[in-house]
Amino acid sequence: DFAPNGTAGEGTATFSGLSIAEAPAEGVVLRFALDFPAGVAAPWAASTAFNVSVGPAVRLGLRREPGAAEGGLAFRAQPVVEVQDAGGNRVDGDNSTTVTAALVVDAAAEGNATLSGAGVASALTMVRGSVSFRDLAIDVRGVGYVIRFTAVAGAAGRPPPPPRGRWS
Repeated sequence: DFAPNGTAGEGTATFSGLSIAEAPAEGVVLRFALDFPAGVAAPWAASTAFNVSVGPAVRLGLRREPGAAEGGLAFRAQPVVEVQDAGGNRVDGDNSTTVTAALVVDAAAEGNATLSGAGVASALTMVRGSVSFRDLAIDVRGVGYVIRFTAVAGAAGRPPPPPRGRWS
């Protein structure tokens, strides 16, 4: 449900900024209705059906964020990073971008922590626009940790910017 405001004049309504974030989708129909007082049937018009496809890669996103953990033990939920279009849809044609994970410790963090697991010392390669990290763990209990995911473009071209998040 989306309620944009359009401008009307001489029997024509014009809408700007309409977008559909979920892709792919087939047979999408837009329905436009006039705003009438309660109890009055509002006339409406429908577009012809059209398909929505995934757009070009514009960013890295986290499909699954790291879950809680205890110092030295792997995160209960391991992160999954994917290449996404502007609508947050996975761009599944990427099989060459590589991604690494690194721990960034801000001034408020406690101790000298280290991140370990697959994708830390060596990069993991995207498969269908997604990469699943394994056995990621932080060895020291604390708060204020940030994991930075960095992509290096493969044959497909320029990598999208990284996601950033904070977990404690």
